[in-house]
Amino acid sequence: MRRLLSAVLVLLVVAPAAAERVPGTQFEKLSTTDGLGRRVTYYLSDSATPKPLALVIQGSGCSALFRPLADGAMSAVGYHNVFRSIGGERYRVLAVEKPGARSTSEPPVGGTAEGCPQAFIEEHTLDRWAEALKASLAAARSIAGVIADRTLVIGHSEGGVLAARLTRLDPAIAHAALLASPGPDPVEELAIWGESRKRPRADTLAMVASIRAAPDSTSDLVLGHPHRRWSGFLAADPVADLLVSKARIFAAQGEADANWPVAAHDALVTRLRAGGREVMALRIPGADHALNAPGQRPPEGMAEVFRKIVAWANG
Repeated sequence: MRRLLSAVLVLLVVAPAAAERVPGTQFEKLSTTDGLGRRVTYYLSDSATPKPLALVIQGSGCSALFRPLADGAMSAVGYHNVFRSIGGERYRVLAVEKPGARSTSEPPVGGTAEGCPQAFIEEHTLDRWAEALKASLAAARSIAGVIADRTLVIGHSEGGVLAARLTRLDPAIAHAALLASPGPDPVEELAIWGESRKRPRADTLAMVASIRAAPDSTSDLVLGHPHRRWSGFLAADPVADLLVSKARIFAAQGEADANWPVAAHDALVTRLRAGGREVMALRIPGADHALNAPGQRPPEGMAEVFRKIVAWANG
């Protein structure tokens, strides 16, 4: 009886709710309950044949993943639909709404917490966001037409930190791609980024000290994000997470990225290789944070990298 009750509880946690078509798209909207008791919304692309999952994790900010158009259809906000158009023959594409994010009826905002709901500011920490992603992966794998192994995880910017963390938490992840992502020493990388903007290193280190002095504050902001968010991300080490996983690793970086220093990518690749791991590393001359090289219009650069990821993961 005790075993039966445990099995029922597991099913209640991971079983997805009924799917709802996102108008005008090839995605369905579903939800599940994560280990923190939160109802988490996720989106899964449809497919006529069984395929493994490709989870595309967005960067920072609280914008919803879809927004309404005038004709009642919905438009994707983010790279999940770009990847679907490229990798949809190989994968069921999964995207997860951040807990507390703005609703689909609200216009997108920038990549900081400014203009975000209070619920998002309280919810958005590295560990809590990872829990929502992990639960969504488990729920999506229970759906007919999803192959449970060979999962690919792609994270852009902040999302790269989550992609690395998930490889530690979820052994079914076979491939992880970190794009324009923080590296193994976020404090040093933040200092380098600040110096590129003429901010003295001492000022950056003082900001870090203020975060560590009040790590759970949701009212104190640094560079548009609350201490509560910064404290977890500044302590993260994607290399340590990846080294304990069995996932194959892809890392791409634009050499003209103004949002995070190229040194982060270089340190990530160097330390992974020193740890005995192979890395498919891509440094794109002149490319920005969205991986667009000179002369490319968004999302051409990201689409080109997505093609490389699909070929790499299926080669």
